[in-house]
Amino acid sequence: MIKCGKYLVSGLILTCCLAGFISRGSAVTLVSKSNGLSGYPLFVILDVYGDYWFAPAWTNIQNGVDYYRDLEFEPGLTGVGIIEPFNWPEGVGQAGGIIFWGALTTPDMDALFGSVDSLTFGWN
Repeated sequence: MIKCGKYLVSGLILTCCLAGFISRGSAVTLVSKSNGLSGYPLFVILDVYGDYWFAPAWTNIQNGVDYYRDLEFEPGLTGVGIIEPFNWPEGVGQAGGIIFWGALTTPDMDALFGSVDSLTFGWN
């Protein structure tokens, strides 16, 4: 498995940590210190050298933005699956400095709720 800040190599299973993207496959794990949250949009953005892709549909910014709606966050840790587990393929060259960004906003999307987190990764 990959650990944060490391490079992927063929045959490994992709897993990331971002606030943390932790689990098998990529997931965002949020910590709620309150009585839980409801109606707070979750944005997960893949930044490939300034080309932005918004989960869950992986919409390119040129076509708008996407985000996770209608999520319920219980007190404590809540995991949200982002990418299903898969074996990293062979022959995909190398890259570095690819970034996953993650953040919650207020229900009206006028402000961030909490802070932004990121994971920089690459492969070779």
